[in-house]
Amino acid sequence: MKKFVLGLGCGLVIAGSSVAFASDAIQALLFPAHFEINGNTISLNDDYKVLNVDGHAYVPIRFVAEQLGATIDYDQEQQKIFVENRKLSLSDPNYKGLHVGNLILTKDGSNTKVTGQLQIEGVGSITNAVEATLVFYNDNSEQIGEVAIHGDDFGVDAKTFVSEGLGDFRTYSTVNLHVGNVNGHIISAAPVIVYENEKNNFTLNLPKSWQGKYDVAEAIDETSKFVNISFIDIANKEYGGVVFSIGIQTKEDWSRDGQTAMEVGHISKIGELGNKVFTISTPGDVQYDPHNEELTAEYQSMSKFVNTIKTSFHANVNLTDNEVKDILSQLIPKAADVYGMFNGSGWFKVDETKTIPGENEYCLVIDEAWKTDIDTSSVRSIADLKNVVEGVFTKDIAQKLFLAHYLEVKDAGLPLYKDYEGRLYVNTNNGGHGWARKFQIETAKIKSQKNQVVEITFDATSYDDPEGTLIITIEYVNGKWLMASGLDDYESRITGPF
Repeated sequence: MKKFVLGLGCGLVIAGSSVAFASDAIQALLFPAHFEINGNTISLNDDYKVLNVDGHAYVPIRFVAEQLGATIDYDQEQQKIFVENRKLSLSDPNYKGLHVGNLILTKDGSNTKVTGQLQIEGVGSITNAVEATLVFYNDNSEQIGEVAIHGDDFGVDAKTFVSEGLGDFRTYSTVNLHVGNVNGHIISAAPVIVYENEKNNFTLNLPKSWQGKYDVAEAIDETSKFVNISFIDIANKEYGGVVFSIGIQTKEDWSRDGQTAMEVGHISKIGELGNKVFTISTPGDVQYDPHNEELTAEYQSMSKFVNTIKTSFHANVNLTDNEVKDILSQLIPKAADVYGMFNGSGWFKVDETKTIPGENEYCLVIDEAWKTDIDTSSVRSIADLKNVVEGVFTKDIAQKLFLAHYLEVKDAGLPLYKDYEGRLYVNTNNGGHGWARKFQIETAKIKSQKNQVVEITFDATSYDDPEGTLIITIEYVNGKWLMASGLDDYESRITGPF
């Protein structure tokens, strides 16, 4: 056997990433082994080697994983190798026989790389063209990412695919599969009916095929005040018939018991509203007559839609004027501070001795200049700046009002903030102007509210003179209220614009 030494500088290549050995050196021997996996003799290609280190055989994990039919990938940020080799369980209820699974999500720059497998039942040796989409959701039933799957060689054997989506959605809670096209045949989504629970302020999209086939039963625990709303297959009601249940509890109870509940039962969080947490669960026992083929098929045809029903959940706000005033008393000062952060260069302390080469007007940000309602003391990069803005405004409004105008070059102007070598610099030649507007939050009234969006009117003054009635929109996103509009949309302006 050939003997060689692996030094500290030697890299172990996994998915294009280099990992250094922790020790100064290890001694290894080439180990000329052959592989028989599940009765099949498999030859290593020249890219792989088997090593003998201290009497232990070290085999290339990617080679072994792929030969066993698994997916494998490496996440550089987490320094973790992922291997998945389970039954492909994800399906589109509108298309029978196509399954996806063994998903691995890894970070690829600012995007997410998705590795998975797809197979189609009952097609023999025929290869098939497939176009599909994976949509990823957080635990508030909000879409946080998606990737496309497309190829023309999918068949009865699980085939690995790799795709990429915008943003980082590795910590997703739920994923849905939508099959769009198979061999040129367009697959249409099933029509839905909207179930609205006015008492508990939420809606769900149920498949239209459920119409007349389901019943809803509500029970309340008088001690804990836990609300359980069961959706029941009428045909199997004699045997239980529960297809899924919506649970409603306080945030305090969920914070205390939620993790344990998810570990021991078929339960997951799907949304929040105020002090309420909404969950969805499926039964842990048989809820239909397994000896009756017709009843079994009926129940299974309904239960296959649970995953898509889950992500259709919307909590509908039902605020009072006083509750809106409480929200605005916290949110408006923060929104005004965000405007201030982009109103000239005075928001941050800078080191004038450190500038961008060739652009001396841009100085390094080292701290915030004063304490305000938003914490900017740790802002040191463009990413930090975006996080502050998106902690007050929804992402689309943050981009429209601030990020697109002050972080990007517009016409012949210069951006207020720039990134250089991962650090934040501000254009110190931008003087800005004062802010004389006052918001009369005590005059706030709800104009409209639907789902998780509330439109509000209240008065504003400029230099203590009446300026008009301001219209703003707030939205409940991922457990918190955010500004979904600017602070300059007036219903009736009495004086000229400030």
